[in-house]
Amino acid sequence: MADAPQSRYKVVERDRRLVVIDRWAGRDRSPEGGASNAQPAKRAWAAPIAITRTAFDGRSTLRTLALYDDNGPRTIPLDPGAAALVKGARVAMAIAVLVMVAAAFAYPVTLVIVPLALNKAVRAPIRRQLTAWLDRVAAASG
Repeated sequence: MADAPQSRYKVVERDRRLVVIDRWAGRDRSPEGGASNAQPAKRAWAAPIAITRTAFDGRSTLRTLALYDDNGPRTIPLDPGAAALVKGARVAMAIAVLVMVAAAFAYPVTLVIVPLALNKAVRAPIRRQLTAWLDRVAAASG
């Protein structure tokens, strides 16, 4: 009696995910494996300051971005007091942006600030100060 032929497909586990390998084509058939009909993975939009509540007592986590954090992206655990402080800073930043937009409509000459804000030499000290503040918040919340 002859053995059954090998299957065309082989399923293996890589990085805690199941991957289907097409033995005849010699490549992965999973979307991450580069099959010809696979579509590129869409990257989810990340909020600049993402605070996620992790417990009912007010504990949260803060997910930072490399845009404003020299040590980012990182996740910082926050106690209830630090979470309220970060939420207050987020509200203050939103109000500042609204004031700048209103000033740009009222006085278009204020748009000169935009090229300055895009300059790396201007952003570097602001990023250092924000990173230091985030480090203090992380140390205070334990």
